[in-house]
Amino acid sequence: MSRRLRQIPLDLLERETGLSRHTGVRARRGQPLQRTSLQLRKLAQRALRIFEKVLGERHPNTIVCRSNYHSIEEKVRAVEHLG
Repeated sequence: MSRRLRQIPLDLLERETGLSRHTGVRARRGQPLQRTSLQLRKLAQRALRIFEKVLGERHPNTIVCRSNYHSIEEKVRAVEHLG
C-alpha cells in the first residue's frame, strides 16, 4: 500500500482531503495510523474522483489511483475489524 501511496502526489493528498502532511507521510511509510487518521478512505475517494475527472477513467494514473483506493479500503476494513 505504501508503494502505491507514493504514486499519489503528497500535495494532492493534503489539498484534497484536508489530512495533515504528517499523516500522509506516515501512511506512505506504512506506519500505523491513528483512528482519526482513517480519513484516508475519504482521501482515496477524492483523489480517485479527481483523477477520473481530469485524466479520464482509462488513463494509467487513474488506474493506479483506483488500485490505491481498493488497497486502502482493504486496510481500513481490517483496522475497523480489529478496533
